[in-house]
Amino acid sequence: MSRPDRPTPARGARIIDSRRLLVALVRGEELGLVVPLALEIVSASPLASAGCFRGDLLRGLMEVPGSFWGACPQLYERYRAALRAAATLRRQLPREERMEFWSRLDAEVAEHGERMRT
Repeated sequence: MSRPDRPTPARGARIIDSRRLLVALVRGEELGLVVPLALEIVSASPLASAGCFRGDLLRGLMEVPGSFWGACPQLYERYRAALRAAATLRRQLPREERMEFWSRLDAEVAEHGERMRT
Protein backbone atom coordinates (compact mmCIF):
# COMPACT_ATOMS: atom_id res chain seq x y z
CA MET A 1 0.00 0.00 0.00
CA SER A 2 1.48 3.37 -0.96
CA ARG A 3 1.75 6.10 1.61
CA PRO A 4 -0.14 9.33 0.87
CA ASP A 5 2.95 11.48 1.51
CA ARG A 6 5.02 9.66 -1.10
CA PRO A 7 3.99 10.29 -4.73
CA THR A 8 4.84 7.67 -7.33
CA PRO A 9 6.76 9.07 -10.31
CA ALA A 10 4.59 7.35 -12.94
CA ARG A 11 1.42 8.89 -11.52
CA GLY A 12 3.15 12.24 -10.93
CA ALA A 13 3.96 12.50 -14.62
CA ARG A 14 0.24 13.01 -15.31
CA ILE A 15 0.25 16.32 -13.46
CA ILE A 16 2.12 18.43 -15.98
CA ASP A 17 1.33 21.97 -14.95
CA SER A 18 0.28 24.02 -11.97
CA ARG A 19 -3.24 24.56 -13.34
CA ARG A 20 -3.96 20.83 -13.31
CA LEU A 21 -2.44 20.62 -9.87
CA LEU A 22 -4.76 23.35 -8.60
CA VAL A 23 -7.83 21.72 -10.15
CA ALA A 24 -6.95 18.40 -8.51
CA LEU A 25 -6.53 20.10 -5.12
CA VAL A 26 -9.85 21.91 -5.35
CA ARG A 27 -11.66 18.77 -6.46
CA GLY A 28 -9.92 16.67 -3.80
CA GLU A 29 -8.54 14.25 -6.39
CA GLU A 30 -5.39 12.18 -5.92
CA LEU A 31 -4.41 14.12 -2.81
CA GLY A 32 -1.61 11.69 -1.96
CA LEU A 33 0.00 12.70 -5.23
CA VAL A 34 -0.90 16.36 -5.65
CA VAL A 35 -0.41 17.64 -2.11
CA PRO A 36 3.34 16.86 -2.01
CA LEU A 37 3.76 18.40 -5.47
CA ALA A 38 1.91 21.56 -4.46
CA LEU A 39 3.92 21.76 -1.24
CA GLU A 40 7.14 21.66 -3.25
CA ILE A 41 5.97 24.71 -5.18
CA VAL A 42 4.59 26.74 -2.27
CA SER A 43 7.58 25.92 -0.07
CA ALA A 44 9.78 27.65 -2.64
CA SER A 45 7.27 30.39 -3.48
CA PRO A 46 4.39 30.72 -0.98
CA LEU A 47 2.33 32.98 -3.25
CA ALA A 48 2.84 30.89 -6.39
CA SER A 49 -0.02 31.11 -8.85
CA ALA A 50 -1.60 28.63 -11.24
CA GLY A 51 -3.19 31.52 -13.12
CA CYS A 52 -6.17 32.53 -10.98
CA PHE A 53 -4.59 34.89 -8.44
CA ARG A 54 -1.45 35.24 -6.37
CA GLY A 55 -1.36 32.40 -3.84
CA ASP A 56 -4.02 30.24 -5.49
CA LEU A 57 -2.00 27.05 -5.02
CA LEU A 58 -1.81 27.65 -1.29
CA ARG A 59 -5.55 28.35 -1.29
CA GLY A 60 -6.00 25.03 -3.07
CA LEU A 61 -4.09 23.35 -0.25
CA MET A 62 -6.48 25.02 2.19
CA GLU A 63 -9.26 22.93 0.61
CA VAL A 64 -7.55 19.68 1.62
CA PRO A 65 -9.61 17.96 4.34
CA GLY A 66 -8.30 17.70 7.87
CA SER A 67 -8.43 13.91 7.69
CA PHE A 68 -5.69 13.99 5.04
CA TRP A 69 -3.47 16.23 7.14
CA GLY A 70 -4.08 14.04 10.20
CA ALA A 71 -2.74 11.03 8.29
CA CYS A 72 0.30 12.97 7.00
CA PRO A 73 1.75 15.05 9.87
CA GLN A 74 5.04 15.82 8.07
CA LEU A 75 3.14 17.26 5.12
CA TYR A 76 0.93 19.21 7.51
CA GLU A 77 3.98 20.84 9.09
CA ARG A 78 5.23 21.88 5.64
CA TYR A 79 1.76 23.25 4.86
CA ARG A 80 1.70 25.27 8.08
CA ALA A 81 5.15 26.70 7.31
CA ALA A 82 3.94 27.74 3.85
CA LEU A 83 0.85 29.39 5.39
CA ARG A 84 3.03 31.41 7.76
CA ALA A 85 5.42 32.45 4.98
CA ALA A 86 2.54 33.46 2.71
CA ALA A 87 0.90 35.51 5.47
CA THR A 88 4.15 37.42 5.98
CA LEU A 89 4.46 38.10 2.25
CA ARG A 90 0.81 39.13 1.88
CA ARG A 91 1.19 41.74 4.63
CA GLN A 92 3.68 43.52 2.39
CA LEU A 93 1.23 43.77 -0.52
CA PRO A 94 -1.17 46.64 -1.20
CA ARG A 95 -4.60 45.95 0.34
CA GLU A 96 -6.34 45.05 -2.94
CA GLU A 97 -3.66 42.51 -3.84
CA ARG A 98 -3.63 41.18 -0.28
CA MET A 99 -7.39 40.62 -0.30
CA GLU A 100 -7.28 38.91 -3.69
CA PHE A 101 -5.98 35.84 -1.84
CA TRP A 102 -9.53 35.36 -0.52
CA SER A 103 -11.10 35.40 -4.00
CA ARG A 104 -13.51 32.67 -4.99
CA LEU A 105 -11.74 29.41 -5.71
CA ASP A 106 -13.68 26.39 -6.89
CA ALA A 107 -13.22 23.83 -9.67
CA GLU A 108 -14.65 26.11 -12.35
CA VAL A 109 -12.37 29.00 -11.42
CA ALA A 110 -9.35 26.69 -11.12
CA GLU A 111 -10.00 25.11 -14.52
CA HIS A 112 -10.45 28.38 -16.38
CA GLY A 113 -8.09 30.60 -14.43
CA GLU A 114 -10.76 33.24 -13.96
CA ARG A 115 -10.05 35.99 -11.50
CA MET A 116 -13.22 36.36 -9.51
CA ARG A 117 -13.32 38.82 -6.64
CA THR A 118 -15.51 38.23 -3.59
